[in-house]
Amino acid sequence: MSLKSKRRTILLDSDIQDLYGAPKLSFEQKRYYFSLNDPELDALRSIRDRYNRVYFVLMK
Repeated sequence: MSLKSKRRTILLDSDIQDLYGAPKLSFEQKRYYFSLNDPELDALRSIRDRYNRVYFVLMK
């Protein structure tokens, strides 16, 4: 915090990054969180729009 700033800082930059930044996942974690079972794959194949497919996987 600079001396001229009148704002209080509660969180450090590293704390803000931990809370609001993108997570850093290992390969195993990515595989666990983003793998789909057979019914989910069937539902995914029925979605045409690429952005909706990505949203479907993220919301699974």
